[in-house]
Amino acid sequence: MRRCVPQLIKGDAATWQEVRFGAQRIAASAAGLDLGVLAACAQELASLTDERFAGATLNEFFLLSVTSAIEMVALELNQLTSGIS
Repeated sequence: MRRCVPQLIKGDAATWQEVRFGAQRIAASAAGLDLGVLAACAQELASLTDERFAGATLNEFFLLSVTSAIEMVALELNQLTSGIS
């Protein structure tokens, strides 16, 4: 998802859809595995993408919120996988 940020900033609808589906898949999988923090982060990212498709303006605040949500999902995934050898 981190690699998608430049396209998200440009407003590419296909990239927004890709991030939306990815966030929804992660949220559902994390909820099923009882990974509450990851599920919450991914649900927030999915909600932000829903806002975009509902017409949210791509201003600095909105883009900062989206990129922060992507980063939180990535950090949580890194934290969860750091214990796996």
